[in-house]
Amino acid sequence: MTVIDLRRGPAGPASSDDGEWVIESVCRRGGLTEVHRVGDQLHLRVGDAPGTADSCTEAWLHTDGRVAVSCPAAPAALMVTAGGSRLVPAVPGRIGDGVLCDGDLLVMCSAGALDHLPAGIGAVLAWAPRQIGSQEPEVLLDRLMSDSEDGAALLACYRSPASRAATTDRANRLTEEDR
Repeated sequence: MTVIDLRRGPAGPASSDDGEWVIESVCRRGGLTEVHRVGDQLHLRVGDAPGTADSCTEAWLHTDGRVAVSCPAAPAALMVTAGGSRLVPAVPGRIGDGVLCDGDLLVMCSAGALDHLPAGIGAVLAWAPRQIGSQEPEVLLDRLMSDSEDGAALLACYRSPASRAATTDRANRLTEEDR
């Protein structure tokens, strides 16, 4: 699991209004995942190698939970929120967007992974959105990719400033107890 705190870097000091992203990815035979920091955004890319821009699903994540997704000829991403789930973008070739709240997920899979995921996708989609959102990203991704030896998948989970602060406080308390 990778926690990426976009508040640190060239944009200056952290703002209490900024959240962070927890990124988990699996890359199997023929798959491609990339995560790059670009200023105060994360740029994610999932596809099948060789990954041309048209064959990849790309997402841009912001510190406030905003998400933009593009997939010219690749599978759309799945936004999972407490209220439900939807494909982003809804129409291939366009840019779809949305806002994720604390614990919401963005799920991205390559075409190669989707070709071999019927059991994993079925198991995950059978869960209610709250059940999906309550899973740790790495556990959910393992379940999703359980039957696939091909392709790549990536989960991005948004943590709000309040959630981030609670996690930091808990970690600080644990450290103090160790002393």
